[in-house]
Parts: sequence; structure tokens; C-alpha cells
Amino acid sequence: MAAQGRWLRGTKELSIDVTVDADLPVIVTDRARLAHVLVNLLANAVKFTPEGGRITVAARRAGEGVQVSVADTGIGIPAGELGRIFEAFHQVDGSASRAHGGVGLGLALVRRLVTSLKAEITVESVEGRGSTFTVRLPAALGG
Repeated sequence: MAAQGRWLRGTKELSIDVTVDADLPVIVTDRARLAHVLVNLLANAVKFTPEGGRITVAARRAGEGVQVSVADTGIGIPAGELGRIFEAFHQVDGSASRAHGGVGLGLALVRRLVTSLKAEITVESVEGRGSTFTVRLPAALGG
């Protein structure tokens, strides 16, 4: 998978695996918003996964809808921070000498976009082992 994901990972050596179940239902959603969510989650996975790490993207059936997950073998998120990572301007490492850039708006925007899609997002993470963000999309936009 040498060329796939090169635009996102740049020169960083990472394995990126993509799995899409064959029996996915058709969903009706805002393609641009969903793309923005996935690009942001992938960019974070690349940013927080060290050289030689792995990122896995998977799409599976979830009832009548679809579940898309982005998992990485990155630095993970401390358990005490999980409840705050979707807050605007919150950064796990907010020190002046932090290793990773950004202003702390990416995941706040992701949550807003996911909510606008009538979807939900969850995160599981183990510090030092990586994180998995899962977006559950309904079969169709409501209302």
C-alpha cells in the first residue's frame, strides 16, 4: 500500500490498512461533512502515530447504518483526558514545549460535524498504545 495515503502521511513511514465490508447498506448523508470528519481523524492518526506505526480504517454495517473507525498505534490519550478531547482549544499536552502542533479545534469540529450528520462518535484509547475513533452513521439523515 505504498501510494495509498501518501498525500496524508507525507514522508512518514506508516502502514495504512483499509477494510470495507462488502454488505454495507446505502446511507444518505452529507458527503463533504463526512469527508471532513474522516480526513481530520486520519490527520490526527498520522500526527500522533510514530514512524513504523499502523493506521487502520474500517467500514462495517451497524444495524441499518454504517460504522467507520479510524484506529492507530500512536501515543494514545490518558484516561483522564478522554472526556475533554472534543472541547474547543483543549489539548492533552498544552505545554509550550509540546511535540505536536495545532490549536485544539480539530476534534471539536469533528464532533460538531458528526452531530450535524445525526451520527455519533466514540473514542477508545490506551496511553502508549493508540486510539480508535468510531463514527456511527444512520441509514438516512433525519428531519
